[in-house]
Amino acid sequence: MGASWVFAFPYCSLGFLDNPKGMLSVLESTVFEGDHRAILFTSSYPPLEAAILDVQSQGTKNAIAMHNDLSKGIYLFSQRLLCVSW
Repeated sequence: MGASWVFAFPYCSLGFLDNPKGMLSVLESTVFEGDHRAILFTSSYPPLEAAILDVQSQGTKNAIAMHNDLSKGIYLFSQRLLCVSW
């Protein structure tokens, strides 16, 4: 059976997490533990987008997209998390 997909909309009526890097760490654990793939829509939230770009720069070897344009999408965590500014 193939990997399942999880869609994450962090900015919703409940508000946003105060720790974007912590949220990315939780998503990383989730996609690897459950053999999932996920799409994270950033809602153009600057702290989250900065955290995504920071994680991408730290893991450049595993990043597919070597650009910093979130509107085109950036893969993190061995292509398991697609981050898109929407």
